[in-house]
Amino acid sequence: MEKNELVAIARPIVWRRGYRAGLSIEDRQDLFQDVLMKYLQAWPDGDAPANVAAWLETATSNAIVDRARADQRRPADNFAEGEEDPVSLAMAVMRSTQFASAPAVSREVIDNLFALVSAEEAHLLRRRYIHNDTAAELAAELGISVANLDQRTTRAKRGLRDALTARPDLVEALRNPHPHVY
Repeated sequence: MEKNELVAIARPIVWRRGYRAGLSIEDRQDLFQDVLMKYLQAWPDGDAPANVAAWLETATSNAIVDRARADQRRPADNFAEGEEDPVSLAMAVMRSTQFASAPAVSREVIDNLFALVSAEEAHLLRRRYIHNDTAAELAAELGISVANLDQRTTRAKRGLRDALTARPDLVEALRNPHPHVY
């Protein structure tokens, strides 16, 4: 199969699947490269599977699931000293709910978490840590610089940290899995 033909078949498949998974443009470009590399590794002699589009659909789906699982295993970013930082815990939980079919905590816990900060801060934190929007994408959408967005994000996390220290019940809910999950 010719390179141009492969790219013409693969690009719409990867772009559509990546969009549905909520991946940013940069992540979709990375996914596209990953899928093409998998194809070239699986079919190095120029051979092709009987149904190239089906093979690419499956490889793309598997790559998206692999990325999601890797994100769930990645430790939370440390936003403060120590492992007991409630914001680090909240960010890890938010990141784990992004692709999970059965989130570790109930939707009510996440909603209660965001109710601790202003609506604008909650929206920003949801977009950055649940929807996984990049800082550049979100800054462009809001019409502000990336540095300004980073400052707003830092203030939102600080406000969330302050509010969570006064709500040990929410911190405990974040630590313990939702009883209906298991």
